[in-house]
Amino acid sequence: MIKVGIIGAGSLTAEELLKILLNHKNVEVNILHSETYQGKKVDSVWPAFKNLTDLSFSAPSLQKIKEVCDCIFITRPHGKASEVVKELNSSKIKIIDLSADFRLPDLSYYKKWYPGMNHQIPELLSKAVYGLPELFRDKIKKSSLTANPGCYATAVILSLAPLLKNNIIKKQIIVNAFSGVSGAGRMHKENFNLFGDIYGNLKIYKPGTHQHTPEMELTLGKLAGDEVKITFIPCLIPVNRGILAISSHPLENKLTKKDIIDIYQKFYKNEKFIRICENGYPEIASVAGTNFCDIGFEIDARNNILMAASTIDNIVKGASGQAVQNMNLMFGFDETEGLISH
Repeated sequence: MIKVGIIGAGSLTAEELLKILLNHKNVEVNILHSETYQGKKVDSVWPAFKNLTDLSFSAPSLQKIKEVCDCIFITRPHGKASEVVKELNSSKIKIIDLSADFRLPDLSYYKKWYPGMNHQIPELLSKAVYGLPELFRDKIKKSSLTANPGCYATAVILSLAPLLKNNIIKKQIIVNAFSGVSGAGRMHKENFNLFGDIYGNLKIYKPGTHQHTPEMELTLGKLAGDEVKITFIPCLIPVNRGILAISSHPLENKLTKKDIIDIYQKFYKNEKFIRICENGYPEIASVAGTNFCDIGFEIDARNNILMAASTIDNIVKGASGQAVQNMNLMFGFDETEGLISH
């Protein structure tokens, strides 16, 4: 049994994280750090937790957190998480950061894609482990600081990894992705994610400039052994949660759909959270509320084009569920604990 805390516990991802952790047999949640809700009981803020926990939000010192926690999840905004890590770095606490502060390997990338953010401890950028278990499981097991990937990056990387590893597609890639409004968090953004802005609507935003792009390029480049360039076009759709990412690729050689399925099944053999759609295509509804990533394909034989699609729940596999998956690896628990009913 380990003692766990959440810093930034008033966030949407923290709410989902708490749901998972309360059902984890190896975890005791003992700190929910939130200055916004300090002193309030959890069920007074989130009524769904009534009769599930007596926890209250607090704002204890980081010294107290060092004394009572084995593991900390940070769900604070980008630019703020590094402040916490700077204070906790010398302790024995294992840290899982759900912000973007440790996803990129050096300060130049960070400043380019997160302009105006002040990183408090850049010397740790190269030491943090990118927390995508299906690709970096062994490193995560040894990690004391794990950077949880972005939601879009998770969906796209898992979809394209087998293709680039096997040199099946070119390294200049265009991806269209569609996300539910929960990807924007709890903050209301004028003309963007209010009900009246998105209901019955579909919005393109940050085409070619979205901050998850470098995660995709760098991670997939490692697999390909070469530079990968991605033109990424994210879209906001009128659903609460979920991501659907779609890419299309000219094929150098003639391949059948069965060939592609065989490649993916071999690459993701024994992966509990990857489901290959042999028939039909992945849908957001099929992964909602789960830590699964569903991946499907089609080949346009007339033009010899491969179309690849993946779906995840942006709050679970794209955030809180993957964070727990990383925690399980870091502490030697069953990787599926808290995420799949046994």
